Amino acid sequence: MRTKRDNVYKINRQGGYCSVCGAYMQNPQFAHKIANRDDYRRKYGSVIIDDIDNGEMVCCNRCNDAVNIGNKPAEVYRLCIRIYTRKLREMGLK
Repeated sequence: MRTKRDNVYKINRQGGYCSVCGAYMQNPQFAHKIANRDDYRRKYGSVIIDDIDNGEMVCCNRCNDAVNIGNKPAEVYRLCIRIYTRKLREMGLK
């Protein structure tokens, strides 16, 4: 599960700037690439939806919408593979 600490890490990694438009973030928000919806939780699981790599810190709702890849199946599956591969490495299995 993503925590407030994860969000701070993500903001610091981005240098405090929006990953979409590049503006300095006054009120940052975590934008899910695969939306945090019940149907997506059932389809992909909480392990994907809550992962830090399933999103970017953005400055506004317009940029939040730009991050969404839910309607791009190939991108969704690539992201899932990247997350599962990283998790396997963290477990020492790959």
